[in-house]
Amino acid sequence: MAIATATITVFPYPKGVDNTQRMLYIRGTIAISTGGTYPPGGFPLNWSGLEQLKVIPLGAQTPSSTGLLQPFQMQILSAANPPSGYIYITDGVLGNLHIFETDNGAAGSNASGPLLEIGGGISNSIVTDVIQFEAVFVRE
Repeated sequence: MAIATATITVFPYPKGVDNTQRMLYIRGTIAISTGGTYPPGGFPLNWSGLEQLKVIPLGAQTPSSTGLLQPFQMQILSAANPPSGYIYITDGVLGNLHIFETDNGAAGSNASGPLLEIGGGISNSIVTDVIQFEAVFVRE
């Protein structure tokens, strides 16, 4: 089975971009492709293809350890009604999107313990979720 992908879509004007003197705020959605598996290490997010980020001077970009452009701060949530219950987080090293869920109590584990990162095939509830984000980039 192929690995699923994550695609970024920026909201149209006026909600998608807020370009202040020092910061660039990008808001939009992330869609997870159907029929694939969860990628090891989370979903890579490709910010370099977004037209809205071309206003950032090269010296001000906040690259990850791989040298790719990534926001220095990001908030992600389920905006579905009702919310899906999945927890969406990006890591600070590669900027990958990770999806967590609560432990279902299988194998005698405690449901109030830490969240578990999903794995294997991507659930339809993730594919149909409305994953909304706000990413902050430094302009300098």
